[in-house]
Amino acid sequence: VVHEVVSLFELSAERSGVMMRVEVADSVPVAIHSDRTRIQQVLNNLISNAVKFTASGVISVKVWSTSEGLAPRRRRHYVSVRDTGIGIPEDKMEEVFLAFTQADSSTTRKYGGTGLGLAISRRIVEMLGGEISVESQLGKGSTFTLFIEDTEQADGDDSDRPDDVQEYELQFDSPPNILVAEDDPTNYKLTSKILERFGLHSTWAKNGREAVEMTRGKGFDVIFMDLQMPELDGIAATYEIREELPVVRQPYIVALTANAMGETREACRDAGMDDFVTKPVTVDDLKLALLRFKKRV
Repeated sequence: VVHEVVSLFELSAERSGVMMRVEVADSVPVAIHSDRTRIQQVLNNLISNAVKFTASGVISVKVWSTSEGLAPRRRRHYVSVRDTGIGIPEDKMEEVFLAFTQADSSTTRKYGGTGLGLAISRRIVEMLGGEISVESQLGKGSTFTLFIEDTEQADGDDSDRPDDVQEYELQFDSPPNILVAEDDPTNYKLTSKILERFGLHSTWAKNGREAVEMTRGKGFDVIFMDLQMPELDGIAATYEIREELPVVRQPYIVALTANAMGETREACRDAGMDDFVTKPVTVDDLKLALLRFKKRV
């Protein structure tokens, strides 16, 4: 999973002059008993932030496991993501795990915020029985470290793992035309690279207004629509698309949101959205969304 996530960001990091390194210790088993999709989601967020906030230098991802000090047959698996980026002031480190909190407003203006990403990542890790923490020096970089625990299994035994989405294959008689409406270039690159793994090409709309205008000129089968965009947000853009296009040209619209629950989900449904994918996106989440689209056509 770690190598898979890192590969999604290597190109964008390289273009920024940032080197990515991965080190997996011999202590790490071939398979662990946990939620692969959620672990992937957390790693996506941590590595995405590292790329976003690092202008030069190195991003280092390390993985190791230990059973020391734990109950029999229990193992603790660690992942650390270390960057040489802008760092976080000491008095602000815990605040980065709060929803929509940024260490410095000027940082948000220059780099963009982390939104709900770190808050959700902490919640996911805690749900998996682990913890996530951060160490940082302003101007020198940050290290996010997480661990989860599981029960030891024989190497290669992943028969009980909850993620069974890999059993399915995405096969279309003709590839769907896909539009990704996303204002963050890093997030778009991540989404488009995942789609490329499925053999699917995507077109990029940098805001909601562009998304609406592009649907007028070209027929799209699927739109992955970020909710928070400049010019026109995802919900308003969906309203316009649903109102303007004839029934035969209506696309399958998937909300990209860090919070696909409660009032947000209801607002998306009211606007005419068909589906939801929680950000940061994962390979399996996009695959499942496309499988649901496939069942509709």
